[in-house]
Amino acid sequence: MAEIHIRNLVKKFQGNVTAVDSLSLSIADGEFVSFLGPSGCGKTTTLRMLAGLEEPTSGEILLDDHVLFSSSTGEYTPPEKRGMGLVFQSYALWPHMTVWENIRFGLIQQKVPKEEQQERIKAVIKLLQIEGLEKRYSFQISGGQQQRVALARMLALRPNTLLLDEPLSNLDAQLRIEMRSELKRLHERLRNTTIFVTHDQLEAMTLSTRIAVMRDGKLQQYGTPMEIYRKPANLFVAKFVGSPPVNIITEELAPQLFASAQKHLGRRAAHARKIAFRPESMVINPPTDADDRRWHMKGSVAAILPTGPEWILQIESESVLLFARMDTEPKFSTGDNCTISIESEAMLMFDEAEARLD
Repeated sequence: MAEIHIRNLVKKFQGNVTAVDSLSLSIADGEFVSFLGPSGCGKTTTLRMLAGLEEPTSGEILLDDHVLFSSSTGEYTPPEKRGMGLVFQSYALWPHMTVWENIRFGLIQQKVPKEEQQERIKAVIKLLQIEGLEKRYSFQISGGQQQRVALARMLALRPNTLLLDEPLSNLDAQLRIEMRSELKRLHERLRNTTIFVTHDQLEAMTLSTRIAVMRDGKLQQYGTPMEIYRKPANLFVAKFVGSPPVNIITEELAPQLFASAQKHLGRRAAHARKIAFRPESMVINPPTDADDRRWHMKGSVAAILPTGPEWILQIESESVLLFARMDTEPKFSTGDNCTISIESEAMLMFDEAEARLD
């Protein structure tokens, strides 16, 4: 079991700078949770506090029923007794050691018997598919292989919780995709409780069972990937998750467009100050018998951007540029006029404080 409970966690640095502000959330046993947000949002600081590398200013951290930190009681568990495995952005492999010796290093520190060391190392080498690299040094293997060795070294210690601090950020695009698949496979097989820090929303969406979106040290939303995407708690979450970005219209930027959307949505939109919708929810030139539950607007095609599997369109309507996504090749050209329709259920409304309205 490895349930983690974070309660009112605060971290302030010198100069009264608040890095993490009253963070509370629970992570169930076996979950893969991503801390997602821009640089400086407090996600890595939170991970370091969980690992015991950073002491919180106040609050509580519990692992199952064991207190790792409590400002009220003064309890504190040192890093080496927390049973957590940490992989940094830098793989930190010893350059003078072979792959085998790097994986064995932590086992020696833990005084694991030699026979068991052999068994564990062979098991993780097979698991991470790095057979044949045992006698090579870190400078003799690729970045993706180094990442696998760093994971193998951690997994050999059999931690109850895996803490991953942007471990894929140093890899090229192709290797990142491969390692995302690798991490997904490992989690499905091992079912360790895993916490993954990233600023990449695609990584968070594809890997996580739940995502904690953070901004300026505060938790913005905690939910499943599809909850985060389809029902963002506020406008920041809506804008941060999704590519192309969510479309936003306001009364200030497009008064006629905004009024039309408000009228279509009726009483639900009375308190809306911003209305948003995802690119894939836009249908270009719908059939003439499209039902009345859709909102319709006029526009013109400003740009067509083919990506291979899909086409990204930029649509101009009342001087506002909107993104649309199509999975079939467009039958029109740049500069053509068009009609757009959007299902009412796909339209998101936000109040003056930028919180989502139901």
